[in-house]
This record gives sequence, C-alpha cells and structure tokens, in this order.
Amino acid sequence: MKTANVETINKADRCLGCCNRRYLKIAARIFLSALFVIIGFTKLMNFAGTAAFIGAAGLPIPQVFTALAIIFELGGGLMLLFGFNKRIAVSMLIIFTVISTALFHIKNLTTDQLQMIMFLKNLAIVGGLMALYGGCGSCHGGSHKCKEGGEGCKNCDEKPRWLVIKLIETLKIWRKKPF
Repeated sequence: MKTANVETINKADRCLGCCNRRYLKIAARIFLSALFVIIGFTKLMNFAGTAAFIGAAGLPIPQVFTALAIIFELGGGLMLLFGFNKRIAVSMLIIFTVISTALFHIKNLTTDQLQMIMFLKNLAIVGGLMALYGGCGSCHGGSHKCKEGGEGCKNCDEKPRWLVIKLIETLKIWRKKPF
C-alpha cells in the first residue's frame, strides 16, 4: 500500500485553497453587489421620495444627488455583479458609501444607536469592497490558473494595492494643509 508524503498533501491543500478563493471572491461580489443593486433600484422606483429625503437632510439640488446615488449604487452594483471594470465599480461603491456615511450617519452617531449600527455596517461594506479591490483582477473571473504548489496568482502578490496607497497619500496631503 502506497502512502502520500506530507509535502504532497500540503501542496494539494494549498492549490485547492487558491483555486477556491476565486469562488469566494465571486460570492463576495454577488453578495455586495446585491445590496447596492436592490437599494439603487428602490431609489429609482421611488425617485421623488428619495429626493425628498435627501432634501430634508439639507442637501441642495436633491434631484441631482438622487440621480448620482442611483448611478453609483445601481450602476456600480451591476458593474460589480457582472465583473465589468471591477476596480472602477468597487471605487464607485467605496466613494458612494463613504460620502453617504459622512452625510447621513455621522451627525447623531453618539446619541442614536441606529445611526451607530448604520455607520458600522457601512464601514464593514467598505472593508469588503477594499478586499475585493485588492488583487490583480485576473484571479477574480476564471482566467486564473493555479500554479503548481498552490502559489496562486503572482500578480496579486507583486502589484501594489493602488487604492490603499492613494488613500494614505491623500490623508498625508490633508494632514499637511491647514484648514
């Protein structure tokens, strides 16, 4: 009876893990995009009500902000769902989520428990989107080939995380500018 050595089993496990990561990223894209697509579609179907809500929050030209919200949520969500320009889609959704969090959920953060929950939920969504943004793009959609030994996509490990680097650079610039 022939037995497999430990090194062969470890290589097989690593390879299985790297190949399954692709399916996890696809599932994450579906789950995250569902949130934005459903909410964006709801805003589209109730445009006047959404514009009234945005206007009541004190924002000028609420119809324009409603249209922008629909474009970012529905458009970005569908782009993410179908894998079309994933990095642009993720960037759109991060920008939208950060701005809407700042405009609608920070004001009463310490006094309203619901606003605290919404704020933390949005932070988690941004974290999930940033995790999707990382990577080379080729390992998300089926063109990824697992290397012998389970090393996965070399491009993901070698390319810098552009979004995180840009956020850090922006924060450094803001810190230097006096307000």
